[in-house]
Amino acid sequence: IGATWGGTGRVFAGGDDYIALPTAAFQNLASTDDFTILAWFYVDGTISGTSRCIYGRVGNSSQNKPQISFVHSVSDGKLYTTVRQTADTTTNDAVSTAALTTGWHCAVMSHTAVGNVVTLDLDGALQDTDSTNLLTFVGTDFYEGNVGMLGATGAAADLPFTGTIGEIIEWKRVLSLAERQKARLGTIWRYR
Repeated sequence: IGATWGGTGRVFAGGDDYIALPTAAFQNLASTDDFTILAWFYVDGTISGTSRCIYGRVGNSSQNKPQISFVHSVSDGKLYTTVRQTADTTTNDAVSTAALTTGWHCAVMSHTAVGNVVTLDLDGALQDTDSTNLLTFVGTDFYEGNVGMLGATGAAADLPFTGTIGEIIEWKRVLSLAERQKARLGTIWRYR
């Protein structure tokens, strides 16, 4: 809703701009699964007001309500990746080492089920690895309606993104460092 085509991706102006992706567009992902998600996005300058969600996947509120997301934080300008249940008292976040700058970025988040390890690469460089003992969730916890959001998180279009989202790719396995680099380099021509 509201996101327009900008040649290299969908342009989001904040507010109520978002794209809701139906359940059928996703693989079921559980906390016991390995997976990798790649996102190409363009940041339109300094963030203000509220954090901005590039990619959000929030599950059924009557179940475990898991969350998988990429969020540009208003507090420090960094990129946060999250894999958690909303009932968790701590989050499993991998965080970029510096604030995002204006321009195109490629973020790759990997989740290794054994040890609940989340790894973040940004623009080809490893940023952070975090492992937190999280509550479990299953893939069917994501069944509720439009579970995937580009440019926002949740059905109410919370944390609206300002910028352009080029593409999101999911793998239901952990990509090696070489594979993550290859995936980035194989798509970089679209954004440089």
